[in-house]
Amino acid sequence: AGTLAVFIRLAGCNLNCRFCDTDHRPRYQMTVKDIVEKVKRLGRDEGKTHVVITGGEPTIHSLLEKLVVALKKEVNCFIQLETNGSAPRTDCLGLFDWITCSPKQIPSEAVLKHVDELKLLVSRDGLLVPEKVLPKLTQGKKVYIQALWRDKGAAQKCLELLKEHPEWRISFQGHKTLELP
Repeated sequence: AGTLAVFIRLAGCNLNCRFCDTDHRPRYQMTVKDIVEKVKRLGRDEGKTHVVITGGEPTIHSLLEKLVVALKKEVNCFIQLETNGSAPRTDCLGLFDWITCSPKQIPSEAVLKHVDELKLLVSRDGLLVPEKVLPKLTQGKKVYIQALWRDKGAAQKCLELLKEHPEWRISFQGHKTLELP
């Protein structure tokens, strides 16, 4: 949160979460070359451009590796992946500079070994991942908690969780608060 970034939102997801606030309908059909050119236009003039590839679930896309390789070759960028952790494919996870996992189910070991940070979603009723798996999930990882968008009481639950886990940090969907596309 708080870092200026170019977001590449890939359509589609392999999960069907009842609380999901992402519109999964494809809006644009773009080639890898089109995406790279757009990132060049939107990116920083000096220094590295922070690029976040998110979804839906990016790892369901067969061209993900080709996109990351092209971005690294043609743009001075730091590439972050946001994944739900289900990782239909793990072969390209090593290409990313940073991986954020927002698990909706328990991620595989193959995914967890690449994850740098966890973003745990919180409803008014608590965490959306079972508390019993927290020690395994959070070990050695930065942990952020984020209230579900438009869930009254979720922010209060986040504050309660921060009291229980002072090493965790809170995150929010800045693009929604700032009304960005």
